[in-house]
Parts: sequence; structure tokens; C-alpha cells
Amino acid sequence: MLGLTLALASGVGAQQATRTQPVEGMRDNGTGYHALVGVRVVTAPGQVLDNATVVIRDGIIRDVSRGGDAPAGARVWNLAGHTVYPGFIDAHADLGLDDVPEGGDVGPTHWNPQVRAWFSTTANLQDDEERRAALRSQGFGTALVVPKQGIFRGTASVVNLGDAGVRDRVLRPDVVQSIGFQRSFELGGSYPNSTMGTTALMKQTFMDADWYIRAWDAYESSGRAFLPPETSEALGALEDAVQGNQAVLFETGSEEEYLRARKIAEQFGVDAWYRGSGQEYRIIDVLRGRTEPLIVPLDFPDAPDVSDPEAALNASLADLRHWYLAPASPGQLADAGIRFAITADGLSSLNDFLPNLRTSVARGLSPDAALAALTTTPAEWLGLSRTHGTIESGKVAN
Repeated sequence: MLGLTLALASGVGAQQATRTQPVEGMRDNGTGYHALVGVRVVTAPGQVLDNATVVIRDGIIRDVSRGGDAPAGARVWNLAGHTVYPGFIDAHADLGLDDVPEGGDVGPTHWNPQVRAWFSTTANLQDDEERRAALRSQGFGTALVVPKQGIFRGTASVVNLGDAGVRDRVLRPDVVQSIGFQRSFELGGSYPNSTMGTTALMKQTFMDADWYIRAWDAYESSGRAFLPPETSEALGALEDAVQGNQAVLFETGSEEEYLRARKIAEQFGVDAWYRGSGQEYRIIDVLRGRTEPLIVPLDFPDAPDVSDPEAALNASLADLRHWYLAPASPGQLADAGIRFAITADGLSSLNDFLPNLRTSVARGLSPDAALAALTTTPAEWLGLSRTHGTIESGKVAN
């Protein structure tokens, strides 16, 4: 499983979206007509076709059949001995936002610079060719790009990882609000400077957003009979989240932060998603039966230094337990019936992703559960099931 993978996000799956911008120079009118023949195709978790033919035209899968012939006019790729999987979907990617200016917010945003709910990934996304290529090398064709600055960080967008222009790669703009417990010191401001303060700011901001919506509704319904409330882009940007029309993605760095985030979500009735910490094995009983989207990293700890007796004495039992149990966490989640997606976020090198995934499979995660966590599950949560997640006629070839 996941040994030799041919990604449909490569040249055979490239596509050019319909666009209004005029073409400079010669127009490429290539048909993008391809046939992958003799290939083993994992069409979906648990579903395999041997010696299959996959026909792709203009970036869309037109046919998948066992032993089929290549259609006339198609470029034929003889892939006997290769395996094709659906393109992976990273549900929490750090991509294309490194060069966005830090701070310097202007206009009526928010009194606290850590509250940046107005920030739009779609409006600020920049090309990040190196990281896109690194993600594609690990099998990813699609990603939810999540902003990282601040506590209320703004909206995340679903993007294609192909080589089209930045505007053409956005598949679903601004689908979720992103929140994290770690403040960004480069944004300035002295508050909050503790976990208690961060939690208080989260709660106060949700309460302020609810007040802001009701205050403006009252002002408009009165025929503007009194002075208008203050204007705040940050609070206004939270309207859909507060009213349950947009999910809120909490990034948690520990099982304690997950529990805090869940209490906040329940208190304010928001549609919560969670980016886990890799420590979910510690709270399997708490997670059992939960249905909110959970995204887990594969950023496993390095082995503690036990190279000599003195170093071994300094290795704590907690560190040893985490080093041993973290790779088994995805398998324990699956065995408990807890649905989750897998992200490459948090890895110091993206080249560690597939080796770490294989480690989790060796430690109890079934191959089908691993594939579902990278394809069908994130496709469903991100609203992509009609176009992504499986290899079948009518879906995008990535």
C-alpha cells in the first residue's frame, strides 16, 4: 500500500480552467486526451481494478474499465506494474501565504491585532511553486489552505495544486474560519499572553460578534433612526460562523486545547472542525461517538536520546510514551470508529509524509482507512465529493 504511486495530478491530469483573461502569445488548444493502460487502479478505499484503462480528456476522467482499449486519438501511457490512487486531499495545508505582510492592518478591523477574521486566503493567496511541488510529490492534488497568523486567523480556501494560475486554482473560496490558541507575536499587542487570556479573547470575540450582528440588524430595521453601531470588519466576518452557516476550524496543539476548543464551540453553538495535535490516543474515549471533522497530523516525535546511561535517565516517561504511541494514534482512532482526515501540516520536511504514513499503517492503521482519510473523507467535508476523492467517470483527474 502506498509504495509506488502515480499521481493523476501530473501532466496527464493537467487542465486549464475556463477564464476571462485574454491569452498572451500562442493559444494552447491541445485536447489533453490520455489513456492509462494496463494499470492497477485503486478507484476508492477497498475497490481495486487490475489491468485497467483510465481515459482522461481535458482534465476529466471519462472512463475507467478493466482491460479496456485505448480510444483512437488518445496519447497512450503503458503503465503496467504501476498503481494509481485518487489524488490525496490535505485538509490543513500551510501554502502560499508566507509572503503576505505581517500586521499593518488598516481600516476598521479590530482593537486586538490577533483577531483577523476578516483575512481572506482567497484574496491573499500567492504562488508557492516549491511547496506545491513538494505536496504533489507525496500524492496530494488538492488542499485546504489555512492562514496561520493570529488567534482568529481568517478564512481558509480549497485549492488545486496544479500549475495553473493562482486564480484558476481556487476551487472553493473561504469555506471555513480558522482559529488557533497560539498568538503571533509579530502582529503586536500585549494581550493575550497566556492560555487563559487566549480562551477569554475567543469567548469575548464570539460574544462581540453576536452583539455586532444584532446591533446592526436593529439599526437597519429601525430605518436608521439612531446612530449606527461601530464598524468592525473582523466581527462582521464572523457573522456566518456565529449563525452556523460557516464552519470554524480550531487548530489545537494538545488534547487539553482540543477540550477547551470543544467547550467554546458548544457554548456558542458554532459548527466546529478540529485540527488535532497527534495526541488523540490520549482521549480516544472522549472522541468516541463524536461526528465533527477531525484532522490529524503525522508529525511524530523523534526518539528520545538514550545513547548513554545519563541521557537515558533524563528521558521522561511521558516523552517515551508519546514517541511510542503517537504513530499508533491514527489506527486507534479508526478502530474506535472515529472518522478523521490526515494532513501533512506540521512536518519539518514533506518528504517524511509517506514514510510516516507507512509507519502508521505498520502500527495498526488499515490501508483502506488510510486512503479514506486522504481522499473520500476530506472530499466529503470540503464539499468536493462530486468531483474529487475517487477515480471514476466524471471526476477530476488529480
